[in-house]
Amino acid sequence: AAAASAVAASASAPASAAATGVAAGAADGRLDDPAMLLAAAWADEASAWRALATAWKTPLGEGEVCGRAAAAAGLACFRTRGGLAAARQLDRPGLVLLRQRDEAPVVALLVALDERGATLQTQGRHWKLSLAGLASVWKGDFATLWRTPPGWREFSAAASAPALPASTRAWVNQRLADAGLGDATQPMRDRIWAFQVAQGLPPDGRLGPLTMMQLGRSADPAEPALRAAAAVPSATAAAPPPAMAAAPSP
Repeated sequence: AAAASAVAASASAPASAAATGVAAGAADGRLDDPAMLLAAAWADEASAWRALATAWKTPLGEGEVCGRAAAAAGLACFRTRGGLAAARQLDRPGLVLLRQRDEAPVVALLVALDERGATLQTQGRHWKLSLAGLASVWKGDFATLWRTPPGWREFSAAASAPALPASTRAWVNQRLADAGLGDATQPMRDRIWAFQVAQGLPPDGRLGPLTMMQLGRSADPAEPALRAAAAVPSATAAAPPPAMAAAPSP
């Protein structure tokens, strides 16, 4: 969970005065101004994605972030318009698309969330908003990363369980066993269905990204998670990113 608050900002993005300045009252526990947050946010998604990847301790190499770069790092992108409900269920840091009135959208990272408010990160600092303040500049778009299992391919989500690559199937069987659903006499589809019901996911017996993310929690307990908003001071600076690694040859 600590990794979520240390999501690093892009070193290449220039910091504006709003990005480095502390909003009035932020240091003494009061809420930040959403307009100041928007002024400090990333104008492009790619920089925000690369900052987010550092929470997984996996710098992204060259190439399209949600294509070659993420795949080469063993990660995949996931997008939803489920708003706070989806963010809470996924329980991991992610990108939020923000805009005010007719202005161009900008991007920040949601790194902490509780019933009282949310903490977002931009190029250099954290910002604390009430849930109403967040809703005033956010329509519910949320995007995040998840670590893919061995042998995973995009077609796996649409495939029936017997058609999964052997390495992916073995990984899923182990994760289901960890969840108390290891009876190999039961069809995998039925065990996936039961897992989805237990996790509050729409049950369909298939291995879509949501199901894989929840299965992955048991495989990697250190996977980044959202912190309680009160645990992240709004005026804290974001950690510097590690050097970007070059993507391996395809």
